[in-house]
Amino acid sequence: MKSAFLLLLSLAWVQAQTPPPPPAGALQWKETTVKLETLGRLGALPASFEFKNTGKKPVTITSIQTSCGCTVAESSQRVTAPGDTSEITLQYTPTGGPGVRYYHVTVQTDEAGVPAYALKLQVVHEPRVAMDKRLLVWEQGEPRKAKVVKLTPKPGDPIRIVGAKAEKDLFKFELKDGAAPGEKLLTVTPRMFAGTTGGKTRIHLITEPPTTVPTENQIFAILR
Repeated sequence: MKSAFLLLLSLAWVQAQTPPPPPAGALQWKETTVKLETLGRLGALPASFEFKNTGKKPVTITSIQTSCGCTVAESSQRVTAPGDTSEITLQYTPTGGPGVRYYHVTVQTDEAGVPAYALKLQVVHEPRVAMDKRLLVWEQGEPRKAKVVKLTPKPGDPIRIVGAKAEKDLFKFELKDGAAPGEKLLTVTPRMFAGTTGGKTRIHLITEPPTTVPTENQIFAILR
C-alpha cells in the first residue's frame, strides 16, 4: 500500500515537472510536404504551400527561411484574417545531378508561444537525357572491348546529343542513332595504351543546347 502511494506521488511529481506542450498554431496547412518533379526542366520552377487561418485572430507571417539558396519563398499576403486562406509560394532552381532532394522551409508568425511551422519541399530531379547505365567498368584481365550506353532524351525535349568528351584521354567515342526518335548509342572503347595503364575518368555528354547542370550528363568509366 505504501509503495503504491509512493508511486502515485512520484508520477504526480513528474507530471508537475513536465512543461505543457506549446499551443497549436492557427495556421492549418493543406500539405506540409509538397512534391515537385522537374521533368527535365532547368529553369525556375514554382511550388506552393496552401494554408487556412482557423483561429479567431489575424496571423502575421514575420519571416520565411529556406535551407537552400536554390529555393526562394514568399507569402502571397503577410496578414491572414480568421477563416481566410493564403499560400507560401516557392521558386526552385534545379541544382546538382539526378535524384531526390529535400529542402526545408521555416515559417515564423506573430502567434504568442507557437513554434515555427516546418514545411518540406521534395524535389525529384530527372535528367533531360536518360542513360541505361552511368558506370562503365573494365575489370583486370577483362578484354578492353567497347561498351555501349543508350541515351534517350525526354519526349518532347528539343535537346540533341552531339558527342562526348572525357576528362582523361583514356577512351574513344562513337555516336550512332538508336531505334527511337532522338535516341543515341554511345560506344566507349579504351585506347590501346589504357589497357596497360588503367585509370578512371568522367565522361561528359556534349549537347545542343548545352545543359546548365553538367553533372546530370556524366558517365563514370573505370579501367582496373
